[in-house]
Amino acid sequence: MIPDIPNVIATVVIAGNIAIAIAVFLALSRGAARSGLTPDSQRRVRVGSAVFFGVWLATVFLFAPTSSSPPPPIPSPWWVPAFAVPVIGLGARAGTCSPAG
Repeated sequence: MIPDIPNVIATVVIAGNIAIAIAVFLALSRGAARSGLTPDSQRRVRVGSAVFFGVWLATVFLFAPTSSSPPPPIPSPWWVPAFAVPVIGLGARAGTCSPAG
């Protein structure tokens, strides 16, 4: 049985996810600005993180269940853990490119 989630809660969760994505993007942008990277590298960090978070958010909305969709056959669909893979890859890439690492 799919629980009936009030629209207010869904709106707060969506707004919170968007706010977190924006906050992390701003932290990455400010970190790139203070890191001493060349302006071209700073721009690549900003564009890359903006594309990553935009695609991530679009994918979340694309795969979000609707209220009329049937319950999933298993509790955790295959794509739920798949969202962790790009984040781990981005963190590993940032660690290898960091002058401190």
